[in-house]
Amino acid sequence: MNKQSNIEFKKNKLDLLKTQLESLKREYKTICKSPIFEEKLPTFSNDQELLKLSESKNKEQIDNLRKYNSLRDSGVFLVDLVAEEKNSSGNYERILNKMDIIYELGFDDLE
Repeated sequence: MNKQSNIEFKKNKLDLLKTQLESLKREYKTICKSPIFEEKLPTFSNDQELLKLSESKNKEQIDNLRKYNSLRDSGVFLVDLVAEEKNSSGNYERILNKMDIIYELGFDDLE
C-alpha cells in the first residue's frame, strides 16, 4: 500500500467512525428520553442526596446478607440434625455427614 492509498484508507475509516459516533449519539438521546430510563435513574440536586441513597441501599444489602446468612446457618444446623438422627438409627454402613444429606436431598451442585 502506497502512502496516498494509506491516507485515503484512514480518511475513509475516520469518516465511518464519525458516522458511527453520530448514530450512537442519536441512539443515546433516544434512550435518555425513554420513560423507563428516567424511572430507573433518579436525579439528584446535590451529592448529599446521592450519598444518602447509596448509604441506604448499602445498609439494605447488608441487612439482606445478614438474613441470608442466618437462614443458611439454620439450614446447615437442620441438615446436621438430620445427619445425627440418621446416624443414631444405625441403618447406614458408615457415618453420614452434612454433605451426604445434602446430596441425598438432591443438591449436588453447591458451587
